[in-house]
Amino acid sequence: MHLCSNRNVLYTNLWEKVLKNNIDLQVFHFSNKKLGMPASGSCYDKAYIDTALPFNSFDRCFFLTKERKILRAFKSRYAGKSFNLIHAHTLFSEGYIAYKLHQETGIPYMVAVRNTDLNFFFKYRKYLHGLGCKILRSAEKIIFLTPAYEKKLYDKYIPERYCEDLNKKDIVIPNGIDDIFLQNMAEPKSRETGDRLNIITVGVVDRNKNQLYVCKQLEKFKQRNPEIKLSYKNFGKIKDKKYASLIEMHDFVELCPAKPHEELIDEYRKADVFVMLSKTESFGIVYGEAISQALPILYTKGEGFDNQFEDGFVGYAVDLSKKDDFVQRLECILNDYEGFSGRAIRGAHKFDWDKIARQYSDIYAEIIHANGKSYEIKA
Repeated sequence: MHLCSNRNVLYTNLWEKVLKNNIDLQVFHFSNKKLGMPASGSCYDKAYIDTALPFNSFDRCFFLTKERKILRAFKSRYAGKSFNLIHAHTLFSEGYIAYKLHQETGIPYMVAVRNTDLNFFFKYRKYLHGLGCKILRSAEKIIFLTPAYEKKLYDKYIPERYCEDLNKKDIVIPNGIDDIFLQNMAEPKSRETGDRLNIITVGVVDRNKNQLYVCKQLEKFKQRNPEIKLSYKNFGKIKDKKYASLIEMHDFVELCPAKPHEELIDEYRKADVFVMLSKTESFGIVYGEAISQALPILYTKGEGFDNQFEDGFVGYAVDLSKKDDFVQRLECILNDYEGFSGRAIRGAHKFDWDKIARQYSDIYAEIIHANGKSYEIKA
């Protein structure tokens, strides 16, 4: 049983691959009434996905109230049915449900720690810290998308007396990228001309994605390298129009609408370097897409993609607190461009959903074998 409150295609990518490994999979997908049911024919309109809308926007202000409504909705559908394992895709919103079911029935569960868990629940809802620790301690496995978030959780939020035991059962498993990128990987590239530099970002335009910071850093790069003509394109929906207007004040910027994967591949290949310096990021699937198209990348130190590779392998982590770090890192990439491009191609295979699904399937089998039975959901 998978518990998921998100409607991102990356989850269905995982589930479709897991199903091919002969795993009997059911998904309880819950969401805000305001969002509505998945559209007919959409990726969440599947026989194995059961969607419920048990809470409203007001309920989100009251964590336990919202969670109790979700738990009631779950029990109304599955009371009397049996499962071997629960996979909760976040620590708090889904992990709480798994934890309560574990308390009632003994059913084992595994839980993922994501951006909202660290940068919202742990950071701003301190009264939930103890609950978060209980959920982690009762889980069979703890999944991190990135070593950066593993480190942040233990360093900032978990009492030292629990860290050793939790660390023994945690594992880092990244998200995968869509098959189309691995089926159409670029060849390692060199910069055709040294007097132009094309930078690309793929993501919504808002303050968290931090495009304005990139613009300001590129202005510094221009001052140090006046002979280079800059282009900076962002592909994605504008969520903050006021913020977008500040970005467009820079004459080398073009804000473009989101594109389907087939067209996005062409845009990646036209670019020289991929940059996304989000303030917070669970993982950042677009980094994997970019390196599959032979692009060196710049990402945020301490956030989603950091430590997926050794710094300097496919790109660099940028410390947002250091005023010259961006420019220095970008110049390092340009000084060994062909090396970074070649290593990017090699690194992209890490994000193959087939390999990732097999890893999850092995974990499921390990936990189910260790517990040896199914558990009936109580009303």
